[in-house]
Amino acid sequence: MYNIRLASLISTLLMTFLNVSASVAKEISTVETNIKKQVDSVYNISKFVTWPHYVMNQNNLLFCFHDEKINENAYQTLNGKSLHQRKIRVVHLRSLEEVENCQLVFTRPLDEKNLKALTKVSQENAILTISAQKDFTENGGMIYLNIKKNKMTLKINQSQIEASDLFVRSSLLNVSHTEDDE
Repeated sequence: MYNIRLASLISTLLMTFLNVSASVAKEISTVETNIKKQVDSVYNISKFVTWPHYVMNQNNLLFCFHDEKINENAYQTLNGKSLHQRKIRVVHLRSLEEVENCQLVFTRPLDEKNLKALTKVSQENAILTISAQKDFTENGGMIYLNIKKNKMTLKINQSQIEASDLFVRSSLLNVSHTEDDE
């Protein structure tokens, strides 16, 4: 009788463990899928952006990612891709102090102080800024990228883009919300 109870308990624990493991694996898979969608979206958005001639005189376009929660290898699929007849080089930023040479920065959520600093540097250096931070465009960022359940929404701060000498094609503006819409 004791062996049957013990076997039943072990069986129950094993089934619980397997269910939890399957749930965790599904969650990890969802996160990885969303990261891939983010990376693909950043690349696709950049196709609709024109940088000023002084930026385009460089051989490479530096796409910089500032998000220590995500494995930097997630962004490496962009490394070496062509965009506007330039090669993309991916850089994983450890701090925002390194953004000056970037042409595009995808950043994790930032506090007000760091967002203001990024806004200033992006205006001075024609850097396109993108984030999944909800209030990003309201606080000086250029493009808010939201991906949920296979649906991507964009919010674009057109005045910030223009202040940075960047140009976004109307076809991208037509599928997004702009700060002027609100």
